[in-house]
Amino acid sequence: MKKTSIYILSFVSLRKRPVNSFLSLGIVGGFIIIIAASASISSDMSVQAKEFIASLGSSFSITLAPDTGGSYYEERETTLTDGTTMIIPVYTGPKITKNIVEKISETKGIIDYNNIDSSVMETQLSLLPGLFSHIYNDWEEIGYPSDDREIQESAFQKRLTTVHFVLRSELHPYFQNGAFSLISGEHVSHTNKNVALISEYIAEQNNLVIGDIITLSENAGYYPDTFRQFEKILGAPIPIKIIGIYKINFTQEPSVYTPETEIADNFIFSDMTTSLMEREIWLAQKGAAHEDFSEIPIGKAIFFVESPDILDSVIQDVRDAEELRGIPFVLERDTLQYEAMVTPLNTIRNFTTVVLVAFIIGCILISGLIESLFARNRAREAGMLWALGFTEKEIITQRIIEYSFLCGLALVASVLLIQPIVEGIGTFSTNILFPTDNINDYSIYFDDATHESVITVSSGKPNGIEFEAGYGMVFVAFLITWVSGAFFLLKAMKAQFKKSPRKIIAEL
Repeated sequence: MKKTSIYILSFVSLRKRPVNSFLSLGIVGGFIIIIAASASISSDMSVQAKEFIASLGSSFSITLAPDTGGSYYEERETTLTDGTTMIIPVYTGPKITKNIVEKISETKGIIDYNNIDSSVMETQLSLLPGLFSHIYNDWEEIGYPSDDREIQESAFQKRLTTVHFVLRSELHPYFQNGAFSLISGEHVSHTNKNVALISEYIAEQNNLVIGDIITLSENAGYYPDTFRQFEKILGAPIPIKIIGIYKINFTQEPSVYTPETEIADNFIFSDMTTSLMEREIWLAQKGAAHEDFSEIPIGKAIFFVESPDILDSVIQDVRDAEELRGIPFVLERDTLQYEAMVTPLNTIRNFTTVVLVAFIIGCILISGLIESLFARNRAREAGMLWALGFTEKEIITQRIIEYSFLCGLALVASVLLIQPIVEGIGTFSTNILFPTDNINDYSIYFDDATHESVITVSSGKPNGIEFEAGYGMVFVAFLITWVSGAFFLLKAMKAQFKKSPRKIIAEL
């Protein structure tokens, strides 16, 4: 009978204090929802980051890196145009060849590979203006005659661009990291010969379409024996057929000091057959012997690994590979692609984790403060019940029942509201951490060591992520909230019962 009275008293007390009841319900519900939402988002981001890593994998590259002062070079005498002679070092050491690359690609854990190289070549295309176009225009404005060596030099230099030779263009870092994307035609593949991808700008500027033929040539002006003879072409121009057009997914703002060769819109992608033809031209110009053509080295080989988790072990296996023994090479790991995707997810996860910890601490502290205040405000009621014959245990049980009932209502409300709130908090945190709409931020710079332009990607606003509520997290948040509130309620009530009923009533 007395037990029934305790339940009745609990519900009567809740109805008599609607303000306190709703306040407690709101605070408890708020803590449950925010703790559960933050935990859900943090968990979602961890799972999706792992999925991205598993799907994207990672890569490493191998390049030939002989010491220029080592024994791999042979000094050969070349006669210059003025009749003087010059000693030119020609590399005669071991090479990383196509066969070696194919053998390495069979290493366990490697799922694909790509050969890439680059060179500055002359083209008759109208390029996006850069440094040499500006110099040429300045010479014209000054009034230099067309046969002047300075104006002739800048006229040829403004037609120089960077040609990226690839085994498969879709596996080139610029397409892999999203800096470029194919919008028409097809990618360069390992079966193609003398083909090209050009930018949308170059196609429009020169009225070019897929199927048109353009030419690449090796200019004599930068070789010691034909220095500044820019009107001379070494070997024969190489005709290449346009098979694809790409667009650039970032904005490059070239200055008047940016050479045409470093402007992304001017880049041309071609195949390895074209690379071999170009390489034979400059090897011949350097005075290379016939045997030097037998195994023309690969500029850079990129190997793609199943997962970053096994990247280190695969790299170690490749370092120990018999095919690379005695060859001077540099091996570099590349995880930029998946890091660009995973970093924003980890940023959101870390942000929500901080929010989670802050609200758990806040829940404990505020629960203690509120329950202590509520217990103090109801001290007279406790004293009167004690005087009427209710035991300390029964009065505390009544309060715990009231608090548990409010927590139960908050739990039900949280289950109903958690999904839209998780989506709202996820979107809010994304907008706070990534105020711009850029999925990735790109930058381009000239690498003095490799003598080529490099496009790097850093993480920006993530795209296509999903925020899903974890209902298990709701129950965990409920337990955290209920336990912390019940603990402080019990502590406050225990402190009150150290005094007599009469003293409790008298003090209030």
